[in-house]
Amino acid sequence: MSFKKKAYFFIFLCTIIIFFLVINTKYNNTLVEDDDLLEYAETYLETYKAIIDASNLDSNDLNSFSFYQGYPYSVNAIISASHGASIAFIENSTVKNRASKIPYPIENLIPKVAEKDKRNIGFMLDNSSNNEFIDINTGGSFIYVGTSKDNSFFRINETTPILFGDGAFFDGLTYIESSQFFREGNFSVNGTLVLDHSKIIIKGSTLKTDWTTEKAKEDAIDMIYKEQIDGIFDYSKLTGIGYYEIELLVTDFKKKESMGYYEKGYEKEKDRDAIFAKAKQYRIPEGSVTIELLEHKQDKDIKEKIYDLIDKSVTIYTFVLIIIGGVSWLTRKSIIQAIKYFLK
Repeated sequence: MSFKKKAYFFIFLCTIIIFFLVINTKYNNTLVEDDDLLEYAETYLETYKAIIDASNLDSNDLNSFSFYQGYPYSVNAIISASHGASIAFIENSTVKNRASKIPYPIENLIPKVAEKDKRNIGFMLDNSSNNEFIDINTGGSFIYVGTSKDNSFFRINETTPILFGDGAFFDGLTYIESSQFFREGNFSVNGTLVLDHSKIIIKGSTLKTDWTTEKAKEDAIDMIYKEQIDGIFDYSKLTGIGYYEIELLVTDFKKKESMGYYEKGYEKEKDRDAIFAKAKQYRIPEGSVTIELLEHKQDKDIKEKIYDLIDKSVTIYTFVLIIIGGVSWLTRKSIIQAIKYFLK
């Protein structure tokens, strides 16, 4: 290959790499807007209802899906100018959906506890706590949440008040059923915090990539799986059937989920399937919606497929860039000569 051709080829490769990097950076750094949040919420509601409706569940099975009981929902979406965004689903409401912005962190939407009530703490939940707190009756006292790390919140009763401690943080996907929650001071949601039977979704991100319609579908599906797993656990605990094994599997799954373990690329489906397999082994009813879930998981928008392709392409081109860099270093004299030749 002549010097001139080498120069053209090298410049062409560099241009392609830069093009993909610019597109990827622009997309991944785009901030969510009001319409994006509302579209996310509408897609979430549509996906959830479509899957449950298509499953033809009987009345007993439907009782396991508490979110379904609240339709129709209206939406209140909020974007923080400093940190995070949230969606609130208002049950049995046909009021027009709305979106707004606030200047303070999204976590500050949680009301601050009154000084006189700080003494009313019935249970402390931190890294050293044992998950058997699920059987403790606090008698209306707060469960004090210090951190989501290494803990599972999946069986806190909906009537038990929660107090998020000053400096508490949530890195992964954490569900807390309680409809009563307060904060001691400042706490941080770096992942996703879902409250009040999934009627409130708080994310520590305002990036558009975390609030796409595809992400809404994934989040709705995650919530349906969550309700199925809760139903399996409740049945097992109530009857004692397979409880020891199922309790271990469910607790481990919930811990990993709240720690952000699955967001690091580990296999969430494998651990989830282990719970369903164990339930099947003990013939525990699960209100199965598996077929409908699989169909929705395969249904991606064209737009999202394009962005997925771009992300994969960037990964490939990053690898190619490394190779080119290595080859360029080894043949740097020839390339320099080719570029000089081209610039003559």
